[in-house]
Amino acid sequence: MARIYSHPQGAGLIGADADGLLRATIVDALTTAGSRIEVVVPRADLDHLFGPALRNAQLQNLHPALHPTKTLEDSIEYLEGREGSTTAEHTSFLWIASPGNDADVVHQALQHHPDDNLIALFRGAWPYGPTHLIDKNRSGPLYGSQIELLSPGRAIAKLVASTSWPCH
Repeated sequence: MARIYSHPQGAGLIGADADGLLRATIVDALTTAGSRIEVVVPRADLDHLFGPALRNAQLQNLHPALHPTKTLEDSIEYLEGREGSTTAEHTSFLWIASPGNDADVVHQALQHHPDDNLIALFRGAWPYGPTHLIDKNRSGPLYGSQIELLSPGRAIAKLVASTSWPCH
């Protein structure tokens, strides 16, 4: 699902339903059978998207493909450290972050990472690629009703119920 919105230089997501789409994208990446996607997300963004229920359940420690980092800079370092190490395994990375004032640093990191194995979706407007309006009550690239936008509780429930989720 993440590839629907992806762009080689990253893509921004704005609008009332952007967070719901980001949660759905993370859940899809972590629960799709045969998926070889590692999700890299700064802790502040993970907390924003999933709220206290995720913190309380400590679910981020239960899935090996979810890599919460302390900061945006740590997520950049993690991705830089993984460059080329998983090419033979055909592993891709889904990077969810809120670049904000650090958009130029994030853009530089994207320029140094192979385009074919990194999907970068950002909370907020993105000056170096497309910014998608995600609002089911307005026009936007939601591709009909094919994508279920997820609340924090629904996203966590899907993760827990997934057969690929280790604690199931």
